[in-house]
Amino acid sequence: MEMLEQYLPYLQNPMVLNGLGGAVLGPILAKVLRGSGGTGFLGGLVGGVAAGFGADAADLSTFVSGESTEGMMVYLQDLAEGAVGGGGLGLILGGIIKRH
Repeated sequence: MEMLEQYLPYLQNPMVLNGLGGAVLGPILAKVLRGSGGTGFLGGLVGGVAAGFGADAADLSTFVSGESTEGMMVYLQDLAEGAVGGGGLGLILGGIIKRH
């Protein structure tokens, strides 16, 4: 557990959680929705970070967590934003690649 504690400050960064959610959960979400893995790790990472920036720009950063800026709901929202972004990018690029 002590080895993990050195990485905890990095995991509290919203963009890291967005990227992690997009890279890990994005291809799974794309596979469930479309039947293909989409763009994989790198596309999920890019889509997850982009979704995080978009959510911050649209002021949706406290959509699930309310007014709180700390706690587990904030982390879960960041992971979910990344998963939606990575999965969405996977669906879009997968559809484009499939047509050509």
